[in-house]
Amino acid sequence: KMTFEEFMNNNNIHINNNIEEINENYSEIPNDYDILLTLTTDVTLKYNVLREYILQLNHIGNKVPRNSKVKEVIVVEDMNRKYLYAFTEESYNQSPTYQVLYETLINIKNVCEKECITKLAIPKMMTNLNNDIVRSMLRYIFKGTNIKVKIFTDYKISDEVKTALIMEQHITYIGGHQGVSRTVKRLRQWVHWKGMKKEVRKFISNCKPCQINKEKRKNKQPLVITTTSSKAFERVALDIVGPLTKSMNGYTHILTLQDDLTKFSAAYPLKSTDATTIAKTFVEKFVCYFGIPTNILSD
Repeated sequence: KMTFEEFMNNNNIHINNNIEEINENYSEIPNDYDILLTLTTDVTLKYNVLREYILQLNHIGNKVPRNSKVKEVIVVEDMNRKYLYAFTEESYNQSPTYQVLYETLINIKNVCEKECITKLAIPKMMTNLNNDIVRSMLRYIFKGTNIKVKIFTDYKISDEVKTALIMEQHITYIGGHQGVSRTVKRLRQWVHWKGMKKEVRKFISNCKPCQINKEKRKNKQPLVITTTSSKAFERVALDIVGPLTKSMNGYTHILTLQDDLTKFSAAYPLKSTDATTIAKTFVEKFVCYFGIPTNILSD
């Protein structure tokens, strides 16, 4: 097989009649087809539109190791069907590169041959990558094998799953209670449905923290006299230093923290100062080690 660089520089049209794209729902997979699921290395299901189907497979998820690496493919067998878990990114908010996807597909093909898998069902990959290039990769990599691949492109998303998706992209620390446009933009990286923006706007209009903060911005708050904390990490102050000269690793700002009682201080480099980056850094670098503060002070 060609290397990734050779493939990208090759202008040949790849034909493979064993690769079929069908407008059917992922829950309608024939019983004789094994299933491919893509995850991140922190074992998060990549395409959340599959959740309704995967709810039936919760016991399988416990068998997936949490120390897997990007491009690795794990096989789990259950109920006379094999499930291939392919790891394409390190975390949920990333999108795979063409090279990672190309090399992962080669690993998937090799695993199929090793496990004698001849029929494989996969979801349409909702990424920022060009679908024509992705299809060409599939046709080339599986060419010359007896493996039939069905790509299921129809996503019928229930209201329950839509709400779960919006909550994930708005309420969690990754979402950071951002506005309608940013929440919709994040959702469209992975999934799309008719009337998405209208539903996001309705959800955010009913989000209590957002409405409370909106009211607070309208009214100037009176000066609050604070007292010294009674225990460590009860009250933590946050601030951003920068912009600074860009480092070799791309960092331009510093997130600084100080505990009100002990004066314990910490500093973490940032590549950007958007809400998602700051929240993610604060949770992963501070909260996961010291716990959640009762109060956070920030201007």
